[in-house]
Amino acid sequence: QYYHYISYFHEGSITESDREYVLSIKSERYIDNFDYELKNPEGIINWLTNEDYQKTGILNYKLIKFLIENNKNDLLEIVKKVLTNGSEISISFIFHFIETENQDENKFYMATVWNKFWWYIIDQEVFSEEKRFEYFRLLLNGVEIDKISNFDVSKCLSNYIEKRNTLLELEKDETDKLIEIISHLSLTFMNLNPCQSNNDLFRFIYENDLYYFNYNNVEKILLYFDENVTELETANLTTIRNSKANKLIKLVNEHIESYLKSVFLKLQDNTNESKEVVVDLLNNEDISIENKILIIEKEAVRLDNIETVDFNADLWHSLMLNARIESNWSNLLSYYNKQGSDDAYWSFLNKEANCLPLTSVEIDSESPLRDVMENITREILESDKLELKVYAKLVNLIQFGKYETLNLENLNEDKIEILLKNDKLEFTQQNIINLRQCSIKKVPWLISNYKNSFIQNFDVFELESDEYAQIIESELFDTEYKLNILEMISFDIIKTSEPLMQAIGSLYVKLKKPISNDIFMLIFSKLDPKARITTLLVQSKKLDNSQLTTCLEVMGGKYSELYKKSHESLYINPSSENKELLNLLASKGIISSFKPSLFGDLKVNRKRK
Repeated sequence: QYYHYISYFHEGSITESDREYVLSIKSERYIDNFDYELKNPEGIINWLTNEDYQKTGILNYKLIKFLIENNKNDLLEIVKKVLTNGSEISISFIFHFIETENQDENKFYMATVWNKFWWYIIDQEVFSEEKRFEYFRLLLNGVEIDKISNFDVSKCLSNYIEKRNTLLELEKDETDKLIEIISHLSLTFMNLNPCQSNNDLFRFIYENDLYYFNYNNVEKILLYFDENVTELETANLTTIRNSKANKLIKLVNEHIESYLKSVFLKLQDNTNESKEVVVDLLNNEDISIENKILIIEKEAVRLDNIETVDFNADLWHSLMLNARIESNWSNLLSYYNKQGSDDAYWSFLNKEANCLPLTSVEIDSESPLRDVMENITREILESDKLELKVYAKLVNLIQFGKYETLNLENLNEDKIEILLKNDKLEFTQQNIINLRQCSIKKVPWLISNYKNSFIQNFDVFELESDEYAQIIESELFDTEYKLNILEMISFDIIKTSEPLMQAIGSLYVKLKKPISNDIFMLIFSKLDPKARITTLLVQSKKLDNSQLTTCLEVMGGKYSELYKKSHESLYINPSSENKELLNLLASKGIISSFKPSLFGDLKVNRKRK
């Protein structure tokens, strides 16, 4: 077939290289070179059929350029099937043509021939932002407004225009066309960037509210009206309302919730809004209670008078909880009359800066308020609502003597400790019971405030066995005092209390002195396993063989095998304590002998009969 086509060519019709190109198309021998040199594109056209224009080989730079510049629209329509098939070759040709061509009109054509042109540019990471912007301008100049939607595949074009902050740097005619496109696609801008050389686009976006609420956009708008604007990050809404950006002010007021969520509440340092702005926001019916509370939590301003905010239980609670009102009796009384002494009320008092001016009030002993003050002080002493530092300060300031009984059930360990440190509790059985119910570990502390009284009236006060254990373990009493207490505790109480036996064991481990065998045998199993050998060696002179073997059994492991008769030797760790123990057992006839083994252990020869 190739030779069949050759016979039709005659000298002078087209050059040999042009003929080779035509034959490559007809025989579908693709020439892998978009810039293959053609001498006579017009002559070539005469040798191509419509079918030839649908083949990949038709993609030649000079031929397509000729078709475009000579308005061969019927042929270009056929070629479009190749240009828009999305193949790697077709895509490569499109970008090769654009990069090779120097005529803008031809570039515009090629940039708009394939409706996925822009989608491909966005999808491929190989294109830099600068290159994308260059291609965008080609598309912008070449596309017809009514066909722009065809190129917005998966919103790729809309997203680019909305988010790109350098589009304001276009030429005047480009800006005019982009404005049309923005209107046609109903776009809303994410990032505004006014350009000194061309403000038309910026003004269009601003005047038509075609932008999202975010800090960048608000900042750019305000800077557009006043280059010296300040406090945008610390008092954003106050700055907006004091500006000349009337459209922005109106838009913020109309969409206050959106502004709060997108700008106001997102600014970390936006904590210094004016009192007037904060009060206005808190009284704005278009703002949700949730966002009002967020505003209260965010802003550092303290209102002079809580009554300037329309009463709402949640809002007033938040104002008090976050200390957003001045600390004075007027505000506290207003709040108390509406809300009572709730958690926010106590929280306000918890802050030392609020506490100081209130506690400075003096109450004369003859004043009718004294009874009220006594009731308040008892409520303070019994309350768990105050922070520890403030509680300690207030307890120290209370000078109404000691209390025969206080309800301690709401107090934590630290606050009970503060009461005991400040000696606010009388030494009464009821206070012992109250302490026991909420903190058994604090009963010894109360006793330590009245040591002599407790010894002198030992039989009067009823303590539980665990409380005796706490006394033995406590550092509030010296060893002599503890030994005196032990002499007064009955053996029946000791043997029925695990904690007390453990406490006595720990005490005697520290003393390193022998004790009565009855108590020793009672507490031995309660001792820390690491302390048993040492304690056993201290007590050994008072123990008989039966008691020794009982202790060995308690110790477990190889120790429990030492006293058992066997022909087999035992090997144990060669520690100094073990050597002393084995010497003791050998002297008592419980084992035969022991000596170091070849492996470094102690080899123990047990009794055989």
